[in-house]
Amino acid sequence: LSISCSAQATKQSPRTPTEARHDELAQISELLADPDPNARIANMEAILATHDATRIQVAERLGFRSDDPNLRSLALRAYLENVKKISFAIELPPAVQAQADAAQSDPDLLKAFNNKFPYTAALATSANAITIYITKYSATGTTGTLSSFPGGGSPADFSVTGDRFSSAAFNPSPSIPTSFCTIEFRPSADLTFRGTLSCQANGRYIFPKLAVSSPIF
Repeated sequence: LSISCSAQATKQSPRTPTEARHDELAQISELLADPDPNARIANMEAILATHDATRIQVAERLGFRSDDPNLRSLALRAYLENVKKISFAIELPPAVQAQADAAQSDPDLLKAFNNKFPYTAALATSANAITIYITKYSATGTTGTLSSFPGGGSPADFSVTGDRFSSAAFNPSPSIPTSFCTIEFRPSADLTFRGTLSCQANGRYIFPKLAVSSPIF
């Protein structure tokens, strides 16, 4: 009798807050995998409306990895509404990078390389990176503003179409006031923003369209 009562008590013991939270977070993947596409959207919107930072990040991760373009779009818009800045690594074309690596130990080769690809010196001054600051955006809209300077100086417009971010021309550096860049990117399944950066000065391209990438989390 005592063993039976003990087993019954164990069955009826309340779940701990940790267990309940675990189940709540685990349920998100089920909600976003609903076979009904409208239900998936509704579930995603409901999660985003909770303002629960952990639930939202779990949902965004699942959304970015999803094959559903609507979930990817919702995840991107929610992410952009809350992020303050995104820092991108700028990648040289493979053939140019190989020449850059080979020239590092030879002053003559390095001089010839810099003369052939002068834009690489400009990139080097920023450690082959660029940061954009999201100065204004609401997840309910498809447009916002960005700046390449902290504090929002020289803002430029951007748009969100599906899961793709595209900017208008913005000034990437206060030291080169006549230079302008555009950037576009989208999330990939490995939770990285991947896209391209194009820049010009005085209407003349100073370096080709280059690949950029940034870890989302």
